Amino acid sequence: MERNESLFTGHEGLILSISIGRPNLMDTLRVTCSAEEDEREQYIAMTGEDWDVDEIVTTIHRKTGPKFVFLFDDEEPVAIGGFDLLAPGVWQTWFIAKEGAWKHGKGITEHCRELIDVMFNEGARRIQILALTSRQQACKWYEKGLRMKQESVARNYGTSSEDVACYVRFRE
Repeated sequence: MERNESLFTGHEGLILSISIGRPNLMDTLRVTCSAEEDEREQYIAMTGEDWDVDEIVTTIHRKTGPKFVFLFDDEEPVAIGGFDLLAPGVWQTWFIAKEGAWKHGKGITEHCRELIDVMFNEGARRIQILALTSRQQACKWYEKGLRMKQESVARNYGTSSEDVACYVRFRE
């Protein structure tokens, strides 16, 4: 699948200023090189590994679940994300945004909601994401923007004893 091809058939052109498709290596490299600081902090806390752009780009490229890139008017990638299968019907989503990506927050949010709906239509029954509780803006976005519910908080889950919240949405 090419970068500018639709990620899911029948869901093209949701918002005119945004195109969405599968990320290529350059998209992933551009986003990870300019990732917001709290994205980096979350990665380090969840994996115990340094923010090594080469390793992250390779890992993302090898993921087998659906992946997407947000490209805005100038064709510059500003965010990448996707879904990892945890168990039949259960997916964990991941997302990395570049600094400044949230000036397009409304469009990103609408697309993410639509992608979650597509996953449910394709058979998912649960979609979850893990987040450091210290990332208050991200946690607020999961609840209000993506309509997820905080299911639990795992105390001392992060590599430096950070608390991590699990947000979920279920197929209706």
